Amino acid sequence: MKRTSEQKLEHESTKEKPSFLKKLGFCTGVLFSCFSLFSCFRGSKSVNFNAIGYYFRVFRYFRVFVVQNLFTEQVILRRKKMEERTGIITMKGNPLTLLGKKLSVGDAAPDFEAVANDLSKVRFSSYRGKVCIISAVPSLDTPVCDMETRRFNQEAGKLGSDVVILTISLDLPFAQARWCGAAGVDKVVLLSDYRDAAFGKVFGVLIKELHLLARAVFVVDRKGVIQYIQIVKEVANEPDYHAVIAALNKLL
Repeated sequence: MKRTSEQKLEHESTKEKPSFLKKLGFCTGVLFSCFSLFSCFRGSKSVNFNAIGYYFRVFRYFRVFVVQNLFTEQVILRRKKMEERTGIITMKGNPLTLLGKKLSVGDAAPDFEAVANDLSKVRFSSYRGKVCIISAVPSLDTPVCDMETRRFNQEAGKLGSDVVILTISLDLPFAQARWCGAAGVDKVVLLSDYRDAAFGKVFGVLIKELHLLARAVFVVDRKGVIQYIQIVKEVANEPDYHAVIAALNKLL
């Protein structure tokens, strides 16, 4: 099974930390120990062994704290800096930046956790064994996203139980539920990425300037492999539905 990008980064950061951080922690500890010994001998004709033992214990815990917490966390945060991609999408002609690694056809679809309209947590891996269409939209409260989701809801009514259409946005679950009720949409599954934009990051469709999802469609087969990708260049335009359905039909 392929690792997700975040798992790879965590693994790499864990491999890199011993050499530099241990040396830093050791040097810090040596200086702290020298200061401690000086404090034990200063102004006294006898050695205070209890004080020495106390200082060495403090030094040991201090070094563990520095190496395993402060510096390790900083290294991981630096390694997890999101990749930025430009020249891919625009909003009314204005260029925007996408965050996250670019995915390609043939890649394993990254797993992520989103929130359903009833506030339950849903993992994408729970749909393994089904063909999935993932429709990412900026917001359901916009005309284009409204039309797109209604169109996919119509298409979902023509498909069998082994196909699921997921619509994902950064709208709150309450807003999604309200929109579904008003629009009469009940055949697509709406998921919210509002908590930490996990989907947007791992699928590389989070817009940096707006903190919204780009308009994109992914088709994932039963084994969890991406078979089709469409990132709509102009966010204000609808996707090519015929191309999406054609890609889907190849998997049925």
